Amino acid sequence: MSSVQGIDRLLKKLNSLGGDVNKAVKRGVTEATRKIQRDAKDFAPFNYGQLKDGIVTEIIEEEDKIVGIVKSTAGHNQYVEFGTGPVGRASPKDLPPGINPKYVEGMWWIHESQIDPDVAEKYGFIKIETEQGVFYGTYGQRPHPYMYPAMKQNEKYVKETIKGEVRMEIKKVGK
Repeated sequence: MSSVQGIDRLLKKLNSLGGDVNKAVKRGVTEATRKIQRDAKDFAPFNYGQLKDGIVTEIIEEEDKIVGIVKSTAGHNQYVEFGTGPVGRASPKDLPPGINPKYVEGMWWIHESQIDPDVAEKYGFIKIETEQGVFYGTYGQRPHPYMYPAMKQNEKYVKETIKGEVRMEIKKVGK
């Protein structure tokens, strides 16, 4: 994210006049973080609900900053976001700088004890029956991004929300 010139001086002045900058910024960060969470849940594909239910927020206050975090606690979140296997690798993606997912090469097999047959059929997995049971083969899945797009589309909203909360705090002090 970008910075605003002169903001440090403004915030110090506001605090010296009796305002509570940290409270204002925390309100803005919290509101913006919740908006990103809602959008990520809207974008997340739905199968059984673990992905959407696992999108949570956290606000961390450090000495000189307040950080809003939106994260997924579902164990399969990265596979959905980035795709898997050769199919995922070949799919076009809009990724943040420095994110370079690793993909399994070739087909891999999933034993029937590890997947619901309806899910395997839904995704078009190859099915073979062996003496060790049924196996489903796949070349992976295409990505279904939901976290990064939610963050990207809200970059301006985050800045405006925090600025709005600081403005409200300035108005309180000015009265």
